[in-house]
Amino acid sequence: MVTVGIDPHKHVHVAVAVDADGRRISRPLTIKNDAALIGVLLKWIRSIADGMPVTWAIEHGRGFASSLADGLLVAGHEVIWVWMVLNSSAKSPSGCSRS
Repeated sequence: MVTVGIDPHKHVHVAVAVDADGRRISRPLTIKNDAALIGVLLKWIRSIADGMPVTWAIEHGRGFASSLADGLLVAGHEVIWVWMVLNSSAKSPSGCSRS
């Protein structure tokens, strides 16, 4: 199994693939958020997944993340949302609240 984590942004997305043990199996891919996005992502993952099942884990964001997920779902792939919620210890190096 291969999991691809995607950090979506307005103009570009960054993707990285890991194996079932969490080891990175690719260099991060930075790709334009344009009409060719889905095709380029699918070609990239085919070149490294070696026929293994792929799950796409997309950081939940604004509308451009939804469009990315929709394109992968239409292509027949499994997509999960990753909710990025920081707790107070992650927001502050000291672990204290910044109030």
